[in-house]
Amino acid sequence: SKKETKSPLPFTVVALHDIVNKQRLNFAVTDVLGRYYLLAKNGSYALKLKYIDMTGGSYEKEGVANVEKGIFKKDFEV
Repeated sequence: SKKETKSPLPFTVVALHDIVNKQRLNFAVTDVLGRYYLLAKNGSYALKLKYIDMTGGSYEKEGVANVEKGIFKKDFEV
């Protein structure tokens, strides 16, 4: 099992998808400090996160993203 460290995950893909047809609408890659932001129309989206570490291990997470004021910027714990 992986221990939660609450450390930032650099170079993680954060993607917003249409909830109905699953088409990717927008994405961002986190910087070296795990920071990112996405511009999108207000509404709900399917959210997908994908991180691959230097040893080839990977982590994926899915959920729902709610965009308000045209920006999505949320902290995630893995």
